[in-house]
Amino acid sequence: MLHQLYGESRTRSVVENINTNVSEYASTGMAPGRVVGSKKSAATIMFAHDAMRLKHEGYNELVIIYPNEPTMYEIGAVAITQAAENSEQAKTFVDWALSKEAQEIGKRVGSYQYLTNLTASQPEQAIDPSELLMTIPDHTLSSTQRQKWISQFQEWTHME
Repeated sequence: MLHQLYGESRTRSVVENINTNVSEYASTGMAPGRVVGSKKSAATIMFAHDAMRLKHEGYNELVIIYPNEPTMYEIGAVAITQAAENSEQAKTFVDWALSKEAQEIGKRVGSYQYLTNLTASQPEQAIDPSELLMTIPDHTLSSTQRQKWISQFQEWTHME
């Protein structure tokens, strides 16, 4: 994402400056938010819906700060592969997953993503993307440059 927003030189500078204050890089999940919420670390970067879930779970001192610079988004996906053995059942599942009823299940179990079904009732905890300065990701560039960007990140942060 940073490469697309700022180019390589500024991205390197940003990553190297942030890296001086990073004790550990997490690869996935809400674990970093739990560390901050239990006061074992000062800050983390994570998905807003995960931070909202942690607040709902009782990590009340978490302060969620949204970017005031351009940001991108992530959308969870569902797909059917061409080799699917049960393609009719898979289509039925995808239709259900995209339905209003299915998407509204999440908020009942602490999942506060902004919903993609426009007829679904959004979780009150979800931030409306229109409240953020959004930029459209270049998916083709991301896919062709992925390995290069990972290698650069590892080099700039001295990760192996």
